[in-house]
Amino acid sequence: MIKSGILERGRSTRADVVKFFAARLGRSLLLVALLSASAMALQLNPAGAGFVLLVGVLLVASRQPLPIATITAIAATLVYNFFFFPPKHTLVVDDPENWIALTTFLLTSLLANRLLVRERQQGENARASREEIEALYEMSVSLLRGAGGNEEIGTATSRYLQRIGAASGGVILFGASPQQQQVLSWTGEPMTDEVEDIVAGVGRHGRTTDIPSPYGSDVCVPLTASGRVRAALIARGAVQTRTALDSAANLLSFAIERERFMRESAHVEALGQANELKSSLLQAVSHDLKSPLTVLAVESEALERAGPDSEGARSHVRAIRDEVARLHRRIDNLLSLARFEAGIVSPRSEPTPAADLFRSAREALPTITDARPIQTTVADDTLDLFVDPSLALEIVINLIENADDAAPAGTAIELRAMPSAEVPGRVWIEIGDRGAGLTAEQAKRVRTIQAPKIDGGGLGIELARTLAALSGGSVEWFEREGGGTIARLDAPGARMTTEAAP
Repeated sequence: MIKSGILERGRSTRADVVKFFAARLGRSLLLVALLSASAMALQLNPAGAGFVLLVGVLLVASRQPLPIATITAIAATLVYNFFFFPPKHTLVVDDPENWIALTTFLLTSLLANRLLVRERQQGENARASREEIEALYEMSVSLLRGAGGNEEIGTATSRYLQRIGAASGGVILFGASPQQQQVLSWTGEPMTDEVEDIVAGVGRHGRTTDIPSPYGSDVCVPLTASGRVRAALIARGAVQTRTALDSAANLLSFAIERERFMRESAHVEALGQANELKSSLLQAVSHDLKSPLTVLAVESEALERAGPDSEGARSHVRAIRDEVARLHRRIDNLLSLARFEAGIVSPRSEPTPAADLFRSAREALPTITDARPIQTTVADDTLDLFVDPSLALEIVINLIENADDAAPAGTAIELRAMPSAEVPGRVWIEIGDRGAGLTAEQAKRVRTIQAPKIDGGGLGIELARTLAALSGGSVEWFEREGGGTIARLDAPGARMTTEAAP
């Protein structure tokens, strides 16, 4: 189905759309005629007849698109005037009070239509978002668990495209040039020369292409690995959001890059490290993806139960969107981490002020900063960090999100920067919360980056640990005096590094 839940997904022509709306409009107007006839048969006064017609208008609005509901409301107003206000069987209104009644009826109908259609659309969007996340989760688990190479990637892609209802689609691998194409997987109707041309264009330019077609919309997303477009994901008749398709493309890019790395690696030790990375990431991603999925399910159900005038409907939708954005950021971080681990790219350290780091983190987390106070402190004698700014920002963001999950609602999260009290020339970045804190056993287990991860830790903690190590630092957790936890990033200072340089 398309997003409005009305027409068959990706297969409706313009004539089909016209017939569909004409049929729905005809049934809606017939309902108004029947209600009007019933009111006249019962000899209802104008007030009673108006109530009956208003019920019919609201019933149409609860089931039909806004254009049909609006036309029905106008038609009901004309019928109301024609049959129930003197002089009857004309559209003339003599009594000013009748003008007020008709105007009130029309405005009430239009406003109710707008509210009902909007709430129904929000519910449909929430359900669509939940379906997108569930499809991405199923695909991510298949890719991370699978060890069948490109065949497993192709199978996971076909299942994903079938799950989202695409008319056809698949993954096309490129050889030495985009014109040299190998079909890794394909589902639905056979490929055409038009599809091959679209895929070749995406391979040359490396940009997502969205082309209207008889199937609805053909979306082709480049799959980039090691700085090169190595494949393309195409979905014909796609109605998923671009964010969902981009996330699927990120997962496939990561999977293709991983498979290429494993094929080209000639050493058993390198293969063993890749398998350990896969297992660790799978465990972390499984935990981190299940949490937002659970929230999406609960929020969607709450939205469905909420009435059209519920004040909480919009907050449920915002919660769903926030979880989707958080999951999308996690997938991007996962792909970046895989590139660092594979040695494809290396951190580029430069002097980075702690105040700039805190400001960027706050700007990247508007949901958290709107919900609770974020207090920042930078000691006067604090050196600039000598780190890759993008890596340091991701570490701080993940630690703030972890603190937000642990801290009670409304309590502050404190960000502090200070010189290391243990090693001169190094900097401590601390994120403090007032959550339940660590048990003695948990505090012991998370002292070093090599230690087993804390129970319940997800992808955010794993990313913070690994990115800190790549930056020449470490992350540790401590019990906080008065209750709560302190997460500490120990990183090199800029002065120490520049003085040590030859």
